[in-house]
Amino acid sequence: MEIDTAGKFFYKTGLVKTEGKWTSFASNFSASGTLYPNLDGSSFFMSLSGNGGADYSLSRLDTLVNYSDDKIELRTMRTVLPFSMYASYDFAGEKLALSGDFEKFNPLKLVSVRKKPEI
Repeated sequence: MEIDTAGKFFYKTGLVKTEGKWTSFASNFSASGTLYPNLDGSSFFMSLSGNGGADYSLSRLDTLVNYSDDKIELRTMRTVLPFSMYASYDFAGEKLALSGDFEKFNPLKLVSVRKKPEI
């Protein structure tokens, strides 16, 4: 099965208000990949990117997921932020592996703020 889709996730909440108005969270997304019936050899690419129309949005983040030989792998790709992550799980060997490079990484840069709320 081929997957190729794109869209926008938009959410408003009254739990957090800015100047008495509901706050919005948004992200653009795209996803593409190939899923096989037994999953072996399947791969899936997903991209999240900012959306200027929301109070808060995600910075660009691309991830790739692969599955083959009873092993699933997830890795970040082409991120504009200074970090990378890799995770894998081997179902046959029941082994989990995680690694990442977070030097000079600021987690607050994962979210873009259109207008800073007054405190």
